[in-house]
Amino acid sequence: MIRIYDGNLVVRQRLETDTTGFCLRNLYLEAANPHGVLDIWVFDHPAGNAKRRDIYPDYKANREPPAEDVQAFMRLWQEMVRLTPAFSCIVPGYEGDDVMAHLAIRYAVQHQQTVEVVTRDADIRQLEQIPRITVTAQSLKDVPPNLIRLYKATVGDPSDNIKGVPGFGVKTWEGCDKRALRDWFEAPFDAAPPTDLPPKCKNAMAANPAHFQALYRLVGFLPIETELVNQHLVAGRHDPDAVETMLAQYLM
Repeated sequence: MIRIYDGNLVVRQRLETDTTGFCLRNLYLEAANPHGVLDIWVFDHPAGNAKRRDIYPDYKANREPPAEDVQAFMRLWQEMVRLTPAFSCIVPGYEGDDVMAHLAIRYAVQHQQTVEVVTRDADIRQLEQIPRITVTAQSLKDVPPNLIRLYKATVGDPSDNIKGVPGFGVKTWEGCDKRALRDWFEAPFDAAPPTDLPPKCKNAMAANPAHFQALYRLVGFLPIETELVNQHLVAGRHDPDAVETMLAQYLM
């Protein structure tokens, strides 16, 4: 079994919920004792938003960066995880979501491995369309994995500053022909929007199809070359003594 951690979200979640004061040590103990599972910790590259902002400049423009102490803890764990049996991966220019998707699909499809993706990000549940992949996040408003991308491109996603199609709310989503809608997003720019949509939605889509089809591309997983991922997939070398030295230094 392969277990892929959404490093940025998992670390922040552990920091938010830890009541022991030993969050870093607990993360280490988890990574040091994988119980027969191959663990891969994936993190966002600092410039990981750039590729999506090339598609949609306002992507995550409403996000505040994590507090400095959280960023410092993240850097410390990224260093420490290399001293455990786990693998870690940060691909320059890419968000962790794209790297996790690449790895999950590679191991599930090419190598026929069972893959668990550990995250609280419901968007990642798109991967559950693929046999042998499970995702720990809760569902996105009862939207099945195969429709998450379409839902975000139409209804929008405030957390990522994606506004979606004007007038396309939950009621329109529930009543629309989703197959016809997906066909439009994947069609040439001159295709007519589905006829069952409200006029406001159809007019917006017809006036600027390139924009909305770019949003559809944005909310999927961006492709990454396997060679690039392999270059940055680092196998940890378990060194308990070095870990204890680090923990003692930070009184953890």
